[in-house]
Amino acid sequence: MKTKPKHSESVTFYSETFKQLVIKEYERGLLSIDGLRNKYGIATSHEILSWIGQYTPQPVSFKQQQLRTIENQLVLKKHKLQYS
Repeated sequence: MKTKPKHSESVTFYSETFKQLVIKEYERGLLSIDGLRNKYGIATSHEILSWIGQYTPQPVSFKQQQLRTIENQLVLKKHKLQYS
């Protein structure tokens, strides 16, 4: 499932296949962004959010778009609170 990330200094690189796997789990609603981050040991939610923006086509429905926007806003606020 997870390809072993390469470590160079403190930066972690993930394969395209791994990123798409994480996004598919998110799209299926199997786990939240934080759940995926914890499951796969991804350092920040921002990485997953950027992958979603990069690889996910526009949501099929307005309701899906609203739900994703709200979830993304909550994750960003949580992240800001943690690192403020």
